[in-house]
Amino acid sequence: MNIILPSFSWFAISHPPLAKAALMSFEYLLNIVLFLLILKKFHQSFISIFISIIIAKTCYYLLKYLAIQAGIVEGEFISTSLHIQLISGLVYCLYIQLFFNKNSISSVYTKRN
Repeated sequence: MNIILPSFSWFAISHPPLAKAALMSFEYLLNIVLFLLILKKFHQSFISIFISIIIAKTCYYLLKYLAIQAGIVEGEFISTSLHIQLISGLVYCLYIQLFFNKNSISSVYTKRN
């Protein structure tokens, strides 16, 4: 889903531009992989998603900066306010925490592995 959404959006309405859609897909995929790896180590869904978001965002902005410098991506370096990103990130962390507590997925996942 995370890879398909930016790609589908680009195919349907040509927004975001293809290079930015690829960057977004990479960020989303990295976020999922990091979340699962960190969750397996720490067994805390809130901390795991928070750390994975920070690392994935850092990688995204590093790659976006390089893409802007190379002329692959145009536009502002930070197009969405950092305040908005922080608030939405924290809301997402709380959602994941509530989801994992409600469904006990984190305990099932960590016990199996």
